[in-house]
Amino acid sequence: MKKSVKRTNIFNCKLLKKFINHLMKKGKRQKIEKIVYKVFMAIQHTYQLSGLLFFYEGIRLLLPAFLLVPYKMGATTIFIPNILLCSKKPGMALHAFVASVNLAKNTNSNQKIETIILETLLYLVLEKQNTSLVKKYQTLEIAFTNRKFVHYRW
Repeated sequence: MKKSVKRTNIFNCKLLKKFINHLMKKGKRQKIEKIVYKVFMAIQHTYQLSGLLFFYEGIRLLLPAFLLVPYKMGATTIFIPNILLCSKKPGMALHAFVASVNLAKNTNSNQKIETIILETLLYLVLEKQNTSLVKKYQTLEIAFTNRKFVHYRW
């Protein structure tokens, strides 16, 4: 049985709460919540759109269409596209977004977490450029080349 996630105070969104929980380090939830809300307010003042709308658009762009399952045929391994449950898609997209934020945080360790989250979100939504998005397109390309082996999945 899975533990249910409570909704956030301001936006009443479970997915945002999961995002905050993934970013949290050493139990500093309130600090991360303030940072995320500050980023959303900066987006709202700059673009006159809700920060939550930007967040949802970023998650929508990262939604996986399917999962690649390795299948061994002799000496070679073929990745077969497999159907993904709708309930798992937002979680996987959220993990990809958190991974891209953490990657940016590791490469730019002197920047504040606010600017890292803001830049990652803006690059993803406005310019459609992100490491996780590139990985999604590479997965699509692999699945397209291996689509003739789909009948092997079970």
